[in-house]
Amino acid sequence: MIKKLYIEVISPMATVFTGEVDEVVAVNEIGEFGVLKDHAPFFTSLKLGELRLRDDEKYERFVISGGFFKVSDNSVTVLTEVCENVKEIDVKVAEDKIVELQTKLEDDTLSKNDINLFNSEIAFNTVAIETAAKYK
Repeated sequence: MIKKLYIEVISPMATVFTGEVDEVVAVNEIGEFGVLKDHAPFFTSLKLGELRLRDDEKYERFVISGGFFKVSDNSVTVLTEVCENVKEIDVKVAEDKIVELQTKLEDDTLSKNDINLFNSEIAFNTVAIETAAKYK
């Protein structure tokens, strides 16, 4: 009998996390949701935000850029473009990156794609700073 959820968190660069956990909490368009063992099959898109994995009383926390979330047969897959472990977030680096990107946004010759990319990076770093502050 399966007692836990098996989860894989995958980004284009690497498989960020694999293992068994008791609970997964993520954020979609409606808000925060949690998944426990024996959850019904479920698929959703994810928003920029925190991904929490709980195993007994231990937590792994990540900031993800959004992506996709699938649960089926006590197995969870999270696909995301950018994923950073909260323990590894350097707040000073994130703050400096935001300042750098805001300066770049002042350039009138930027393409719409560059503007969207820079704004996405600013949003990710802002959430990373806020999430790190909650747990440090």
